[in-house]
Amino acid sequence: MELILIRHGQSVGNIRVNEDMPDSPLTELGMKQAERVAKYVSRKPVTRIISSPLIRAVQTAQPLSETMSLQIELWKDLYEFREGSAYIGPSREEMSRLYPEVVLCSSMEEDGWLYPGGETRKTAAERAKAMVRKLRQPEYEDDCIAMFAHGSFNDYLIREILQISSEAQINFHQSNTNVNVFVIKNNETEVRKLNLTEHLELALRT
Repeated sequence: MELILIRHGQSVGNIRVNEDMPDSPLTELGMKQAERVAKYVSRKPVTRIISSPLIRAVQTAQPLSETMSLQIELWKDLYEFREGSAYIGPSREEMSRLYPEVVLCSSMEEDGWLYPGGETRKTAAERAKAMVRKLRQPEYEDDCIAMFAHGSFNDYLIREILQISSEAQINFHQSNTNVNVFVIKNNETEVRKLNLTEHLELALRT
């Protein structure tokens, strides 16, 4: 399986850093970044698009979904690391209305999906472990997956993919719409790209 792990484009929350905005949309610049990364990733034989349910990730996945005529599978537990209070996201009906191209996972609550707060490094690492374990299941072994998530949680995912302890003082910087590429076969992992941003001209890099 080839995994293309992408951070969302610049969001309103990225520039209004003194406000708590758990589910902020993309900025105009973020939309441009999403278009550029879609053009870049569409060169790959992508078979599945998977996204966090947070709006900024879904919006970043949309141009690739349109380009490749693939639906976006929402995996609830790809949400961003959050130490603050809990947040209730849109209902299943509202998500389907806003984003007809998405396929909602069964764990997303009917009246509004729960984005838990109060997360710790330990719980984030455990969540990343569960996500990577899911990706290693036989049903995905022949896929090329474009996965859209978040800066901090991508760091946890990468450390889990590479089997680096969550306690190790190693961090993987994630720029907006950066591309990380891994080939995962059984217990072997090949790292092909980390934090690649060549699809963005300098004025669009954030």
